[in-house]
Amino acid sequence: MIKVLITKRFFPNDLEYINSRVLPGCKFIFPQGYSKEELIDLAVDANVFFGGTLFEEMVQKAKNLKLIQVPWTGVDTMDISFLSKYNVILCNSHSNSEYVAEFAIALMYSLIKKIPYHDFQLRKGYWNRPKSDGSNTLSPFSYSLKNLTLGILGFGSVGKKIKSFLSPYSAKWNIYTDLPPEKSLNDTIFYSEDELSLFFNSTDLLFICLPLTDKTKNLIDFKLKDSIKQGSFWINISRGEIINERLLFECLKEGILAGVAIDTWYIYPSNENPAPFPSNYPIHLFDNVILSPHRAAMVEGSLSHLDDAIENLNRLIRHQPLINEIDITKQY
Repeated sequence: MIKVLITKRFFPNDLEYINSRVLPGCKFIFPQGYSKEELIDLAVDANVFFGGTLFEEMVQKAKNLKLIQVPWTGVDTMDISFLSKYNVILCNSHSNSEYVAEFAIALMYSLIKKIPYHDFQLRKGYWNRPKSDGSNTLSPFSYSLKNLTLGILGFGSVGKKIKSFLSPYSAKWNIYTDLPPEKSLNDTIFYSEDELSLFFNSTDLLFICLPLTDKTKNLIDFKLKDSIKQGSFWINISRGEIINERLLFECLKEGILAGVAIDTWYIYPSNENPAPFPSNYPIHLFDNVILSPHRAAMVEGSLSHLDDAIENLNRLIRHQPLINEIDITKQY
């Protein structure tokens, strides 16, 4: 019997989903108020922490702790730096990567075909037909993938699926990764930050898929501004803070970027401010920006982000190797 401390509040349908798929031999421990003090007290009996809340005192108390399981991909909301002192495994979940990749491609088509803009304008009776003097606020013409070099910044589960889904187009690809991928004839691989200038300068349409770590935070900042290809597109489905926020605004304001589609942001709702704009800059005012409220993994009838996490509980019960173990030094 493994004892699993639930470290965050889940929706009832989440718990039903977990219970319906986990093997016998798992006992869940549910806190009453999920306070730091209560989690530390309950940690003493736990073999697994399941959720996105973590304090070092919890790990110190849990002498029989075998696994810290995060039931989604990003671990950037947790302090994991202290875990290197302890003999415990931290795992995340990649089982919703297909849905995130689908969403990224939906954003891409919406962006380069300008679908949200034309929908919004036509609702007001404006057809945005080509003007002889070229004075359209946003050009009525769209872009074709066959004329673009596509880039993936971070070639993990999501990045690989994006490339796989778009493989029928035989597009040219720029791939930035620290792990050598299988290379095809149309791929150019970039491995180090020293190559980022060339990567950005030769990429027309960029999918940003990196995890947020100390190394990737503000990875795209002003030192790269002169390297960004004029008229390129960016789709961010990873974390907002990978792109310097002021740089993003200036690149849009100055027309360096032809368009941006964003699902992950700089400001999120809180109890104090339940409905904020998602950026400290008026990015939402640009016609060539598509805004999405962090919805890539939310799919009707599916809780797929939990599947890998449940699989690890079952593997622990069966004494099998775990999946998706995180390298604490790399933070992914």
